[in-house]
Amino acid sequence: MFASSEDKPVVVAINSAVNPLLTKEFVFQTIDTLKKAVSPRPLEVKFLELPQLEQDVKSRKADLFLVTSNFIKKFQTEGAKDLTVAASPFSKDPNRSEASLFIVKADRDDLKKISDLKGARVSAGRPTAFGMYIAGMGEIAREGFNPNTFFSVSRFHGLDRDNIIRDVLNGDSDVGILRICYLEDAINRKILKDSDVKFINLIEDGKHVCKRSTALYPNWTLASMPSLDAGLTSKITVALINQPRTKLGNYWQVGSDFSELDKLQELLKIGTYEKVTKLSIRRFLLDNVHYFFFAFCILGMLLSYSYFLSRAVGKRTRQLKEALLREKFLNQETKTAQERMMALQRAGVVGQVSGLLAHELNQPLGSLNLYARSLIRAADLQKLTNEKLIEVLDEIRKEAVKASEIVQRVRSYAKGEKSERADIFL
Repeated sequence: MFASSEDKPVVVAINSAVNPLLTKEFVFQTIDTLKKAVSPRPLEVKFLELPQLEQDVKSRKADLFLVTSNFIKKFQTEGAKDLTVAASPFSKDPNRSEASLFIVKADRDDLKKISDLKGARVSAGRPTAFGMYIAGMGEIAREGFNPNTFFSVSRFHGLDRDNIIRDVLNGDSDVGILRICYLEDAINRKILKDSDVKFINLIEDGKHVCKRSTALYPNWTLASMPSLDAGLTSKITVALINQPRTKLGNYWQVGSDFSELDKLQELLKIGTYEKVTKLSIRRFLLDNVHYFFFAFCILGMLLSYSYFLSRAVGKRTRQLKEALLREKFLNQETKTAQERMMALQRAGVVGQVSGLLAHELNQPLGSLNLYARSLIRAADLQKLTNEKLIEVLDEIRKEAVKASEIVQRVRSYAKGEKSERADIFL
């Protein structure tokens, strides 16, 4: 047996961060109204943190969800439809009720305006939190700064908003981003005193009781998914609008102006505009696919040419290196051979000089020997006269001169000097 559609529960997912802007009394009163509106079908209630809630919406596990208006806009392309917007005594207009507040430590005289926060350390809820991050980043973008690079360090604490305040008071962060009315709630709970902090870009225009630093956006919203038929969504909408106000003054009404939220999402390129941007890029790629293919082919050819060119250059470089090494080796071999040849030439010159000296000097030296012996013999025979002595010494002088001339010619020859040929008469 299959269960009928009336037995299938209607699932409502509620963001766990719903308090303190919406009191428990109002939330549980809303749950009772929904139970009556969807009867006889049962109502299943889930309190989820934002990441899990997003997963449930994407996987169609929720039929209704109570979240920030920014969340609804993000999932409009998947069929999310806002039914009612919460109204509170804190704001005169439920379409202008949600915002962020920048807080810094009271003694930070260097921080007075948004531009002073550039490069500062920030504490916030989480990157997807609307009041505790996104609305604040929108105000930074309006000042002309890039919100993605504006802060040097970002610390996220999820739903633990008190840690954002502690970071600022302890000096762990320079600035904190709080959802509107969280400061007043923290003061009531004695987490801090109003004099402990000061506010950046404080806006006071009477449109909201609580302090704020940004533009105002639609309040918490109850939305439906396509899994609910039109009849049931209409019944739910009527029931919520007719729900009595709480003692604090909370009630439901139909939202009529989401223009500020559209401007914010367009400015930050989030939500619907993030998807539109992605689709535009995809369409651009599809429309110009042939150009990209052509460019890819050209790039491939250039890369191939570069590859083969680098290989050819590398091969030629190796060949040149090898040629240089061979040339260096041959130069060394030539130098060694030249040194050996020069040594042999020097040895030959020495031999030639030695032979030339022996041959040329032999005669004058022999003559000197004979003249010396003739003087000794004449002296022994007592026949040595002054005339004879002078005559022999003159001959000795001549032979000595001749030997000197021979030595001089040999030296000139050894040096490679040119010499004139001459006849020598002995």
